[in-house]
Amino acid sequence: MTTVQTLQRARGLLSSLVDQYQPPAVKAVSPTQLRNMLVHVANMEARIASTEQHPENAINRLRAFSNTIERLQTPADAGRPLSNICLELVASLRFAADQLVADSAQPVAA
Repeated sequence: MTTVQTLQRARGLLSSLVDQYQPPAVKAVSPTQLRNMLVHVANMEARIASTEQHPENAINRLRAFSNTIERLQTPADAGRPLSNICLELVASLRFAADQLVADSAQPVAA
């Protein structure tokens, strides 16, 4: 799976989370913050697909997003689907960051 494919998967999971997540407390991550993450992931996907620049900013953001999603408090009555979305999203975001690190470490073919 390419980095772009991984980001596409993460974008789909994040979109599902935006649709289903209801914050349990005032200090929780808001749906607006989740939508902003979705925009950032889509922008990263487009930028990575079109440039050879070092993706340090994207790597840092993906890891920060995964940490934020990992800390999300899903209500007990939300059931497994929402929890599974969060777990899969965290894994996808971290995998994409790891792929970007690996891709940026490889020499560019002339």
